Amino acid sequence: MTQTTLDSITDRIDITSLPPGVLLSESELSAIIGVPAPTLRGFRQPGRGKGPNYRRLGGAIRYRVSDVIEWLDDSLVAG
Repeated sequence: MTQTTLDSITDRIDITSLPPGVLLSESELSAIIGVPAPTLRGFRQPGRGKGPNYRRLGGAIRYRVSDVIEWLDDSLVAG
C-alpha cells in the first residue's frame, strides 16, 4: 500500500466542503488552491494586500477557510 500524501489528495479537496473555521497552514492552502507557497508569502508583504487574510499564531501562519473562500469570491473576474 502506498503512503497517501497531501499532494495526492488535494486534487479531490473542495475548499468549500471544509468547515469555515478550520485553520490551514501555508502548505495546505498552497496545495488546495494551487498557488505556490512563495506567492502566498509575497501576498503577506506590507503593501501587497493581494492574498487572503491570515493569522499569525506564534511563529505559524494560518488561513481560516472562510477568509480564503471570501478572497477567492472577491477575486472572481467576469468573462
